[in-house]
Amino acid sequence: DCVIIFPNTQTLTIHLNEQLKVGNTYDVRISFFRALSIHGTGIFENQFNTNQFGTQTSRMILTHFEPVHAREAFPCFDEPGFKAKFQLTVIHETNTQVLSNWNEEETIVSQNLTYTEFQTVPPIPTALIAFAIFYSNDFDKKTAIATHPITNRNIEINLWARKLFFVNDNGAYIDGPLHMIQEILTALLKIFQEVQTPIVPKKIDILAVPEYPSDAVSHWGFIIFFERALLHNPAITSEIDHQKIALSIAKQLAEQWYGNFISFRWWTDLWLEEAISNYLKYHAVNMAFPQWNIHNQFSTGELLPTMFDDSMSTSHPIVKTVNSPTQIDELFDSIETTKATAILRMADYYMEKTMGSKNNTLLNVV
Repeated sequence: DCVIIFPNTQTLTIHLNEQLKVGNTYDVRISFFRALSIHGTGIFENQFNTNQFGTQTSRMILTHFEPVHAREAFPCFDEPGFKAKFQLTVIHETNTQVLSNWNEEETIVSQNLTYTEFQTVPPIPTALIAFAIFYSNDFDKKTAIATHPITNRNIEINLWARKLFFVNDNGAYIDGPLHMIQEILTALLKIFQEVQTPIVPKKIDILAVPEYPSDAVSHWGFIIFFERALLHNPAITSEIDHQKIALSIAKQLAEQWYGNFISFRWWTDLWLEEAISNYLKYHAVNMAFPQWNIHNQFSTGELLPTMFDDSMSTSHPIVKTVNSPTQIDELFDSIETTKATAILRMADYYMEKTMGSKNNTLLNVV
């Protein structure tokens, strides 16, 4: 009958001509148009230099749907509790490459356009859908393999970056991070070795981009990093920066389990996802690089600054009521992540001391 838009609640109401019948299946098809965002949310364009002198530029298309920006790209039930299977088809120029969560199902070339259809993604919230489109001449990839310790299932890791990083310092800016990703993912597979259900996809694409609203955002099977938060030359990178990059990688990969496969119903439970993935990252990095004694870095690197934040009048409880999109954005802070992680580490210590065995720590429960 008619469609009514409510901007204040960011909702769309469809009035029907007849009563819906219980038990029937209805197919709703919506045609829509959306211009590219200029705010770095939804679907947006990213322009960047292609040489070190800044005389040549190019562009790419990226998405940033977390926490509630998928609604800026397409009509959807943009809440974490509403999971759905997504099958994405992208029509793009033939000289471009498109990446998304899952593998390509079919590619059809027609004149100057390519129709790329991806495999159907298992049920996930809208915030975890992502794709990127870039010119093939601008980016390249290098691949490594991580293997499940019990099932021997191989996971392909593709690190995508601008081509200049493959040339500078004989590719050290690619080889170093890729080796680190491989080691950390292998460590996480060992941590979750008893979970033989194939949670992590057969392929994980990790895309390093010149500019992004966040240092890194994890989507199921597809992680987007800000270049300077990932790409580095280990020979000239300080030890503290090396560790920070490793911890960031570990957190994004840990969210493949807690955050992507297992997700929360509503934003008040965001702290649990953030705390568990933040807790796991220290265990994964410690397993991959034991010489760092990374567990000792938590108190000075994360906890002390968070205690200062927690002493301010702007602090809030870990579990916070959420009723609007603005309140959701306020949740992504050190209180949700580090303070909640500290509580998990306290529980870890208590369980180890009271049960008298390191095999009964919270890590095993997780």
